[in-house]
Amino acid sequence: LVCISAIKLSQQTLSKYRQAYTGKKKLTIYYGCLVTIQFIFSIGLVYATTLAQKQMDLIKSRAYHYENTIEIGSGTLPLFPLYQELKQMDGIESISLSMSSVLYCWLRELPIRQTDGSIQHNSIAHIPTDTTFFQTMHIRQIAGVSPSQACREYTHPAFINEKLARLLNIDVSHIGHKLNEFDEFSDSLST
Repeated sequence: LVCISAIKLSQQTLSKYRQAYTGKKKLTIYYGCLVTIQFIFSIGLVYATTLAQKQMDLIKSRAYHYENTIEIGSGTLPLFPLYQELKQMDGIESISLSMSSVLYCWLRELPIRQTDGSIQHNSIAHIPTDTTFFQTMHIRQIAGVSPSQACREYTHPAFINEKLARLLNIDVSHIGHKLNEFDEFSDSLST
């Protein structure tokens, strides 16, 4: 509406402008439209600010998972020399060498059909990493073998969180089974 008004104003001569916009009634309607447009933009800005604040609050509430954690990633440089150097420093509790970034890990969708026929969409984060990842990220394992033992027993071990186990109806008796028995879209090698 503002653009249309600007185009119309720029194309008019002074006499056409006076004819179209002079007079109290026409001017009042024109100003009323401009005030309404300004009000709509103000509401949109308030809504956008509120939404952005909610997103920042969500990030702050979840950020404690990464407290006192540093992620150093480089897809081209070998990190093992840095790993060896950091292990010799005092004050470093744990180091994990991942093959991907935690903040930029692989995400994929997991569609799960509900009993009523609807499909519930969930997200799965896939983080290929080493055996010290649980200790470094302070993740508590509640079932199964340790990561180092899993690497010895299985060629491609996969650890899932409690929420995914509930979503896919996986209990402790299914430890060691291939993951694609429960999730048809998962890697066929992961157990």
